[in-house]
Amino acid sequence: MPLPFGREVVYREVETGPFTDTQYVMGLLLLLSYAWVVARYSRAGHRREARALFCLIAVDCLAYLNDFVVGLGLISNVYLMEYAWLTAVC
Repeated sequence: MPLPFGREVVYREVETGPFTDTQYVMGLLLLLSYAWVVARYSRAGHRREARALFCLIAVDCLAYLNDFVVGLGLISNVYLMEYAWLTAVC
């Protein structure tokens, strides 16, 4: 994938197997734990913080879904989870 200034992103594909399956399950469990934290923040009256966390989770969920579908070979696209994590740091 071309980037500005003549740089490129290179992806190395791996065969799906137990490790990638475990990665997908762990990612789903992590997203569910995030949702639990958002619910706790919201119930505690911290709605503004809960809303910001919800937006981050939504981005992560979309990236996770994209990576899952790409990993299954159903679509040809760029893996996005690495970039979605950047939204949490910015």
